[in-house]
Amino acid sequence: MAKQNINNTNSLIAGARFAAKGYTSSSGGDALMQAGAEAGEYQKQAEARKQQSDNVMGQFIESMPTNVDLDKVPQALRGETNKYLIDQRDFYFENAKIAASEGASSPLYAEAVSNMNGVVMSFNKLNQDFDKLKEMKQNYINDHDKGFISAGNTPENIEFMTSLTTDQIPFSISATGRLNYGEGATLDDAPRYSTKDHETAESLISLNKTLYSSGVVMDQGKEFVVRQQVRQALAKGGRDAVISMATDDYILPGGLGIQDTDLLTNPGRAKELAQFVEDQYVSMLGQTAQSGHDAIVAKERRSDNRAVSRSKAISDSKDNNTGGEKPYSDMTASERRIIDAKDRSELGNKYMQDVMSGNTSSLIGGKYLGGNIINVASGSIKTGVNRLDDARQALADNDFEESIIEDFDMPVDHLLIITDKSYYIIDPNEEAINKSLNAIIISNKFGDDATTDQAVMNVEKAKPVLPVFNNNIPGPQQATE
Repeated sequence: MAKQNINNTNSLIAGARFAAKGYTSSSGGDALMQAGAEAGEYQKQAEARKQQSDNVMGQFIESMPTNVDLDKVPQALRGETNKYLIDQRDFYFENAKIAASEGASSPLYAEAVSNMNGVVMSFNKLNQDFDKLKEMKQNYINDHDKGFISAGNTPENIEFMTSLTTDQIPFSISATGRLNYGEGATLDDAPRYSTKDHETAESLISLNKTLYSSGVVMDQGKEFVVRQQVRQALAKGGRDAVISMATDDYILPGGLGIQDTDLLTNPGRAKELAQFVEDQYVSMLGQTAQSGHDAIVAKERRSDNRAVSRSKAISDSKDNNTGGEKPYSDMTASERRIIDAKDRSELGNKYMQDVMSGNTSSLIGGKYLGGNIINVASGSIKTGVNRLDDARQALADNDFEESIIEDFDMPVDHLLIITDKSYYIIDPNEEAINKSLNAIIISNKFGDDATTDQAVMNVEKAKPVLPVFNNNIPGPQQATE
């Protein structure tokens, strides 16, 4: 049976209407002698009409849709599907006969045409539902095989998809050709399952790596920028991205460990969930930035501690009779602390000389007035050249308001210290400030312990470190060799 486009139905029905027109006999009063001729003509017309009806019926039958592809029909449904197709084809055939024999104005004609169109639509819907069923099963098998199923799915959704994929859900076929399960539900009503959002995860992982590598502690301004990045990434991925980032172990093993199932599954709490996920990732990224900073500081400390080890070796090699000193190994803990504190204070002086000459990197990461130092800009460097633009740029880099930057000013020989709480303009030539900066450097490099306390006491008793303008000032790398 040839398959024809359903759009041909109207033309076929029009042909049926023409074929079904009644024959009009001659008016009354005709002579009996004409009866035979008229009877012959009537017969010819009747035969022609029958032939036409047969032709139309043939076309109607040809226009019927072909069977649904049984290859995509689950084995358990094939019997019911075959019966449905046969019943619907029979129904289509019966209505095609009625449409071919009735006039267009007949209610029976209109009803028959409607029934025929209903059969076509039901076949199309059934075919589409089987296509959709096949696609859903294939997608779930693929996602499951590749480990793409998000941990944020409810057990009910996973159980449903498992049953669907393994043909454990009993389907029936409705009168309109829809696959039904449960109490009249269709595949359109089937629960969705979420997949892991690799794209959103990759963007957050990349941000995480960047923050760690930079080694810069996240201040308020930086946190605002990071929050916007996290928010945009989640918004781009939609609710599935939020659920995936909340439950899948991309950055945090096991996700965020949310125990409130309603928060994860209730669409009415979608904004609450999105805000929670955003806050958690911003906090985590802040910790990453801190860890990156700590790693850099630790590396610097390991380098700086080589200077202490060197001093120990020097002390150990000294002649016991020279200056009354004895080998380091024979010293008491108190005596060793004095030696080590001296080494730390000397190293601090070298770094402080760098600060006074414009290289302020040794202050980054230290503590100032209860805040973490995240940037330092000098008003001058060695020659006293104004570096106000550098200071303004430092404020801009740390997301201070434009009005603050525009109005900002400071003396040439001062320093701008930016912490995660505020910013300060100080005069490093002032004795108390100078020694305070030196103490910050020592604590930053060696950590807070009894030896550092002793080193700071040494600084307090010594003269402030003032700049020496030459080209041979040792930087941090040179000072630790």
